[in-house]
Amino acid sequence: MNREEYIGKILIAGFSYYDESDNFIDQKQYHGTIIDVDDTKGILFRDEQSQGEHVIPPRLNALFPAPPGLYKAHTTGAIIENPDFISLWHVKKLPGENDQWEWQPCKADLKIKKSHSDNTEGASGHRRQESPCERRKTR
Repeated sequence: MNREEYIGKILIAGFSYYDESDNFIDQKQYHGTIIDVDDTKGILFRDEQSQGEHVIPPRLNALFPAPPGLYKAHTTGAIIENPDFISLWHVKKLPGENDQWEWQPCKADLKIKKSHSDNTEGASGHRRQESPCERRKTR
């Protein structure tokens, strides 16, 4: 795909934030429409809930195709139908008195569950496996 073909696609983005000692701070999830792709500024998308804009680093290889289905946003409970991409990030505070963060993409690894009884999965039966972001926390 060329950069222009990403515009208008639906993205689910998840961020796990850690301090400089790799202690978990917070987790955020957003979903929305990609509105710009720039080599230096990054991938800009408009959040469907707040209509605010968010940017992730300009790494197209960190956009993973999302299997078709319904996804439930863990933070808002919103249902997202057939998103195009999922992008997960480990965001770590760099040492020192600054507001600089290191962004590392994580592989969006999905598996299909046979049962829909677990409320942590999406309505389609897709359930997110532990990501490399979460595994880092247990080192």
